[in-house]
Amino acid sequence: MLKTLFLLYFTLSLLFSYQIIVCLQQIYQSNIELSDKSTIFIPKVSFESPLKTLTVKSLMWCAQQCNLNILCRIFVYDEITFICKLYQNDLLSGNITFVLGSTSQVGRIRYQPQLYLNYNQTCDRCQGNRYLICQNAKCQCPPPTTYWNGQMCQNQLSYG
Repeated sequence: MLKTLFLLYFTLSLLFSYQIIVCLQQIYQSNIELSDKSTIFIPKVSFESPLKTLTVKSLMWCAQQCNLNILCRIFVYDEITFICKLYQNDLLSGNITFVLGSTSQVGRIRYQPQLYLNYNQTCDRCQGNRYLICQNAKCQCPPPTTYWNGQMCQNQLSYG
């Protein structure tokens, strides 16, 4: 009887934990596109540095870190050094380039207009939304580096 109760409790705990993980992943869900291996990202303006540089275990962890940072649009992971670089730039403000012998790979979060259907709606519509934040009681583009272009939040970094 005691063993049965323990197994039931353990099973329910696992189910509860799984639901929390799934919910958190759904809140910050992204479409990520990976480039070929041996690629690097080069910002058009050479002095623009990554938002963040960190050491992580895998490409998947690097993608997750980018997904958690609302300003991140591109990430670069080096499979030898385990260095993950997060960039605010997008493909309008930089290029993905093949470099023979490189041990890095570039990923980018795909931004599409349908991700912004709740723009200018009340804040309850963008709660937990990776792409919009609540500001002045409305769903808005994350300041200070994005703006509304009529369809979606666009990066306003200089394009060189």
